[in-house]
Amino acid sequence: MVSINLNLLKCRKNEKVINAISKLNTNGLQILLIINEKNNYVGTLTDGDIRRGFIKGLNLESEISEIVNYNSTYASNLLEKEKLKIICQKKKLKHLPLINNKNKIVDLYIPKDSSEKKIIENHFIIMAGGKGTRLRPKTKNLPKALIPVLNKPLIKHIIDKAIDEGFRNFIISTNYLKGKIKKYLGNGSKLNVNITYIDEKKFLGTVGSLSKLKPKNKLPILITNCDVLTKIRYDELLKYHTSKKNNVATISAKNYDINIPFGVLKTEKNRFVNVTEKPSFSYLINAGVYIIDQKILKLIKKNQYMDMTTLFNKIPKKEKVVVYPFYEKWFDIADIGDIKKANINFYD
Repeated sequence: MVSINLNLLKCRKNEKVINAISKLNTNGLQILLIINEKNNYVGTLTDGDIRRGFIKGLNLESEISEIVNYNSTYASNLLEKEKLKIICQKKKLKHLPLINNKNKIVDLYIPKDSSEKKIIENHFIIMAGGKGTRLRPKTKNLPKALIPVLNKPLIKHIIDKAIDEGFRNFIISTNYLKGKIKKYLGNGSKLNVNITYIDEKKFLGTVGSLSKLKPKNKLPILITNCDVLTKIRYDELLKYHTSKKNNVATISAKNYDINIPFGVLKTEKNRFVNVTEKPSFSYLINAGVYIIDQKILKLIKKNQYMDMTTLFNKIPKKEKVVVYPFYEKWFDIADIGDIKKANINFYD
């Protein structure tokens, strides 16, 4: 059994979402074990629970008591490993809390991963054709995809992470200084993956070049902008997409809070109604990582400029598009200041 530091897993049910996220990021196991004021086990909290909470309107200051799974599966700490393994297999669990007869948490059972590493056949597409004008002068002689952040080119961060999660088939859309990207990455053989390219002859926006896309299979495709540096799990995003019945696209979304440092007035016909002191508002913003079914590509006209937002607005209302809120770190590297922020905060 894997040695677990329970202090990194325990969380009181009245703690705030922002504190729970911090603990999830620290323990790296995608689960928290929730206890009450008597330190008794009451349930679990996973990244999926937080994701669903954001969809329902919770924000970082909400209490996790609203989203705790109080009906989670647990087992006695006296059970043999083989029985624990069977429980996890039957219920398809990644984790199983172990509780003693006084309802106290003793351990967390984690089934051993299969020795055979998973391979994901879905195509992973990186949009890397833009000029990156807001990153000048860095992009005067270097494409945005090759701008170093944390001592490594942006696109290499993305590819290394995707490889680690099982992706092997990469397609890169290029235009500005495309020769430098191709020289740096080649056909992917040095990384033991397949890399092919879509070459734009003119700038076609954030998605227009995909009219030229000809994947070797019919599986949903993952698309990311080359300037998105994030700890989101690409494989979990894909799993989320495929688990939703009849949906044709999934948009990743980051929770973004706006705090107004003043009292905000509510009025009716110029008459005072009330004042709210320093309110905060929470929004889900487009995080620049997507999963789409290939039939959506038919909406992209050949050699015509199109942004991703336009594509999503063109999807017929009868089709199902879902949102994937995530809490993992995310940086949109749009200007020099963003590079500095990522260098300081990405691994803190």
